[in-house]
Amino acid sequence: SIVSPAAITNPATGSADNHVVKMFDADNYTFENMSFTALGATYGYVFNMWAQDSVTINNCNITCVSTGSQAYPIRSYYYNSGIYGSAHYFTLTNSTLTGGYYSLYYYNYSSDPAKDGVIENNEFINPYYRAVYAYYAKNLQFNNNHVTSNSTYTSAYAFYLYQITGGSISNNFVEGTTSWPRYGMYLGYCQGDLSTFMPIVGNRVSLPSSSAQYGIYAYQNLFSELAHNSIYMAGSNSYGMYM
Repeated sequence: SIVSPAAITNPATGSADNHVVKMFDADNYTFENMSFTALGATYGYVFNMWAQDSVTINNCNITCVSTGSQAYPIRSYYYNSGIYGSAHYFTLTNSTLTGGYYSLYYYNYSSDPAKDGVIENNEFINPYYRAVYAYYAKNLQFNNNHVTSNSTYTSAYAFYLYQITGGSISNNFVEGTTSWPRYGMYLGYCQGDLSTFMPIVGNRVSLPSSSAQYGIYAYQNLFSELAHNSIYMAGSNSYGMYM
C-alpha cells in the first residue's frame, strides 16, 4: 500500500520508458492520495499495467500532458509476450484522470473476463478520443462517473463498454460540448441474467454538438434494465437512445 501526498512524474521519450508506474503481473497494491503526471510530448502512459490483480487507485490525480495515441492516464491490457491475463478486482475510485488519448483503457482477456472491478466516483477530463474503454468484465460496478472534454475529435466516444456481464452502469454523467463526443455511451453486450437484470439506470447524457449522433447506443443488452436515463441531443439527425 502506497498512501502519500507524493507527486510522481516522468518525461518519457520513447516506448521503453513509456510509464510513470509500470505493473506487470503485480498484485495487491493500493495507491491513495497521490498525483502522477506523464510529461512526455508523445509518450505518456501513466499507469502501464498488465494482468495485475487487486490493485486499488483511490483519490488520485493522474495526468497526461499529451493527448497522442501513446498517452493514457491508465492503460490496462491483457496480452504481453505471448501470455494472456486479465485485471481482476481492479478498483478506481474518487480520482481525476486528465488528458490522454483514452483516459482509462481497461481491456481484458475474453476467455477470462476481469472479475469484480469497481470504477466509481471519478472525473475524466479532456480525453481526446474515449474516456473509458472497458472490454470483457464480470460484475463491474461502473457508477457515478463524470466526463467532459475540450477535444475536437469528430468520431469520439465518451464511455465505451463491451461484453460486461453483471454489475451496474448507473448514475454516470456525460457532459458533452459543441465539438465532443459523437457517442455518449456505447453499451454492447452489457447484460445480466434471468434472475438478476443489469441496472443501466439514472445516467445523464448531454450532447449539444450538432454532429453528435447517439446519446446511448445499446446493442444486444440482454437481461438489462434501462430506466430513468436522461438524454439531450442537439443534432437534427441524432438518436437519444438507439437499440
